[in-house]
Amino acid sequence: MNECNIVLIKKPSSISNDISSFRPISILQTIFKIYTGTLLERIQDKIENCVSSSQAGFFRKRNTLNQILQFCTIIQTSREYKKDLYAIFIDFKKAFDSVNHSWLLYSLAINDFDEELVKRIEALYRSPKATFSTGINNSYTTIEVKSGIRQGDTLSPKLFILLLEIILKNAQHDLDDCFKNEESNLVKIMIDGTPTVSFKLEFADDIVIYTYDQKLTEKIAQVIEYHARKTGLELNKDKTKMMATQYKKKLDNPIYEVVSNYK
Repeated sequence: MNECNIVLIKKPSSISNDISSFRPISILQTIFKIYTGTLLERIQDKIENCVSSSQAGFFRKRNTLNQILQFCTIIQTSREYKKDLYAIFIDFKKAFDSVNHSWLLYSLAINDFDEELVKRIEALYRSPKATFSTGINNSYTTIEVKSGIRQGDTLSPKLFILLLEIILKNAQHDLDDCFKNEESNLVKIMIDGTPTVSFKLEFADDIVIYTYDQKLTEKIAQVIEYHARKTGLELNKDKTKMMATQYKKKLDNPIYEVVSNYK
């Protein structure tokens, strides 16, 4: 049951025939998908409770529209008060294909998921194999998959998001003292009538971070990158960009490419 066939699907926005322009989709046995769907039903509510409301990917009653509206409100507020806002859009290179399996299981264990369920999920990632076409004389090869999640399985995206939550929480823990000293540069939004610090929004593996200070925003991105690298994730430097609304200061040697729009 730990074996699958992989087909490459070209990404809609890509025009290149380079291998990075294709997404590997796992063609799984029906019994496997039923089994993982059953596991997901048993852990879905707990995962949703473990993941911050700033994450809108793959959850019921959460969607990207809410994130867009919130970010637009933050931009509008910064303009009204003529405050410089600095945002960095973080992109990971082959995020779903790179995560370390041991970290996926750790994210379940540290959140006190049922031990028996964790063992069942662990078994799914014990020496998994994938078969794909070599493109030569209709031949195929089988390899052991040592990292990544199965794209095509309903359980996989939830496991990834749970891991990403661990990365972001670890990063925030490292930044706690910095945030105390930089409180005036942090964005605050109203939640249930209470001003609450907000510095990130996520939709699956896409993250935007923002503050009123360029260096602070860059530091947050670097700390997130540090913790992500531990789990096998690598920042895509070509697609990670900065946007800024400037009224008072000029950009000071930005470490990420500055753009006027981002898709």
